[in-house]
This record gives sequence, structure tokens and C-alpha cells, in this order.
Amino acid sequence: MPEATTAKRFAPGFTLMEVIVAVAIVAVMAGALAPVVFHEINAARNDATAREMARLQDGLLEFYEDTGRFPTQSEGLAALIADPGVTGWRGPYVDGGQRNPFTEVASDAFGESYTYVANPTAVPATSADIILASAGVNRRQDMPDQGQTWVLANVADHDDLVHFVSVGRVNRDKEDESVAELEALADAARAHYLDLGTFPGSLTDLRGDYLDGGYENDAFIDEWNSNYLSTILGGGSPVLRIWSPGPNRQNQNGGGDDLMLEVNSAALN
Repeated sequence: MPEATTAKRFAPGFTLMEVIVAVAIVAVMAGALAPVVFHEINAARNDATAREMARLQDGLLEFYEDTGRFPTQSEGLAALIADPGVTGWRGPYVDGGQRNPFTEVASDAFGESYTYVANPTAVPATSADIILASAGVNRRQDMPDQGQTWVLANVADHDDLVHFVSVGRVNRDKEDESVAELEALADAARAHYLDLGTFPGSLTDLRGDYLDGGYENDAFIDEWNSNYLSTILGGGSPVLRIWSPGPNRQNQNGGGDDLMLEVNSAALN
């Protein structure tokens, strides 16, 4: 019998022209995909920065609620992580997520430093007590675009991410709580007058028999961590004036943004 022959087949190789065409196709596809990939990466970083800034804004408002003020310009965002030595600090107010907390407050997802401005010049005038900004995708801060004035209406015109942080709502809540505490002090002072025929020389004299001083005497401290103040106005019927220095923490003797109540002894006789 004749020997069987084994057929050998070889896969044909690529010609040089085919390799060149294949490389060209890959290059074209890579060129087409690169802008899409770049855009998606920047979009992800933009979203991450927006989320970080929202957490930082919440932290700033919590800092204010606890201490009665925002971090100063020199303290900056680091005050959300480490106590700068301010009364009432109960931080840290932000965590680092997957990053170190000091890195979190220092830079955005593009690796650029956040801009922090205390007491900014803003339009409208009452729109911001703090400005928190990221330069965004182009890594170049485009705002403010009128000298050093930050215009709320212009935020959408740039790729900057900007938060106008205002304490309006927080202060309204604090005012309500401080007024309630002033009323409690006034009630205690009335009881003191009815028992002893005089108003207390100091509000802390009400502690004990007339008023629970609270934790660390917080019954005598307003919601901005300032002491409640009092004075007795003389005359035939003494009047006790009690007030809080208010949101600006500046004593204006019951004027300005101070919160004030008066107790007239004539109404108690």
C-alpha cells in the first residue's frame, strides 16, 4: 500500500502592508477615543471635587454652629481638621475619605489648592460670608472677574466650582435659641426680684435657686459663644436689661444686631 501523505498547512503571515494598515487603524481609533477618555476623566474629577466641596461647606457651617464664627483667613480650611484654639470646637468636621484629611481640605481632585476667602466682597452683598472655590477642569481660576468682587450671577459663566457660604439660615436658628435663653434669664430675674426686691447684680447670681446653669455655665452663654450681658437702669422703678452681642459678637449695648430683653420692676410690684 502506498504510504499516506500528511498535508501540512501553514497559516499565511501578515504582509508589511497589512501591518501598516492595522497600525494605522489602531492609531485612528486611539486618536478618536483619547478626547472621550480625557473628557470622562475630567468629568469624574469634576464630580469628585463638587462632592468634596459640599462636604467642606457642611463642615464650615458645623464649625460656625459650634464656635460662633468661621475660620479666619489665616486659619483657613485646616481649622476643620485641627483645633485652632477656638472655644466650642468639636471637630474634625470633615474626614479624608480615601485621602489624608489634610490633603482633603487642601486640594481638589485636580491636585490644585482650594481658594478660601473669609469676609469676601460679593454681589449680592449678603450672599456670602465665605467663598470656597476650585479652579476646575482648566486649573485656572477665572473668578472673581471684577477685581476682587465675587458675583454670584457669574458663577455659571466659568468652569470654576464656587460655593457662596452664608450663615443666614444658621443665624436665624441661633437667634431663635438665644431669644429663648434670654426669656429664661428674664423669668429667673423676675423671680429673684419678687423674692429679694432687687435684680441680680450679675446674671450668674441666678445660678442655683433661680436657674440651672447648664453644662459649663452654658445657660449664660449665647449661641455664638459670647456671654449674655446685663445692666440695671436706675430710677424709681429699676429696669434690668439683658442682651446678647448677637451674630457679630460685638457688644453694642443692646443696639445693632444685639438681641435684647428688658424686665421692668414696675410690672412686678
